[in-house]
Amino acid sequence: MKEFMIVHVGFKMPTEEQMGLWNTWFAVVAEHKVDGAGMRGGSGFDGNKVTDLAFDETAMTGYTIIKAEDMEAAMAIAKQCPVVTATQVHELMRF
Repeated sequence: MKEFMIVHVGFKMPTEEQMGLWNTWFAVVAEHKVDGAGMRGGSGFDGNKVTDLAFDETAMTGYTIIKAEDMEAAMAIAKQCPVVTATQVHELMRF
């Protein structure tokens, strides 16, 4: 099994219904989950200056690391995830 990081992008204050969808997805992904966390705020550095990152529809707001056979299987899991702006899937290479 390989490890994949599902990156959650975008924030809007969720409704009760949206939170229900997220909780359902977290239950579905539980058997595949290795780690995960939400993120709030952050800073970026472009080589010259530090800037505060917005916590809005463009923000990286969390990640979920899962185990899956391949990218296709990881994407099938990610596609069930509620989306605010976007969801990205990256294969992890541990070193």
